[in-house]
Amino acid sequence: MQVLILGCGRLTESLIPTLIQTGHRVTVISEDRKCLETISKFPTLEVVFVTAPTLQDFLRQGNVDHADAFLALSGDDHLNAMTAQIAIHTHEVPKVVCRLENPYLQQLYSSLGMTVVGDMTKMSQDIHQTIES
Repeated sequence: MQVLILGCGRLTESLIPTLIQTGHRVTVISEDRKCLETISKFPTLEVVFVTAPTLQDFLRQGNVDHADAFLALSGDDHLNAMTAQIAIHTHEVPKVVCRLENPYLQQLYSSLGMTVVGDMTKMSQDIHQTIES
């Protein structure tokens, strides 16, 4: 399965080893060069460094059209919600997970065809469960 992740932080870093060990091909898109350098130690992981492109540009750089799963895990709720919607409606990615911290946004977007995660205590478990289902 091809997994495309938007955002590089502790959550992404914690997910990558398991995703790769279970045979998934993973690409991470981020503007955090230091985090990308840290995770690039995994030989099969692809990283895409972006500075300030449009949403469509950086999703295409990550090969969103070939993704089986898209994980919007940046620290920006609005960026996550927007890219998750683009992945679902424009690129027809079958499995989409959107990280949202704002409870109002969690409620709103959970009714729009994506898995919304926000509870830090079980976020990683929810993401793995969505990908594997």
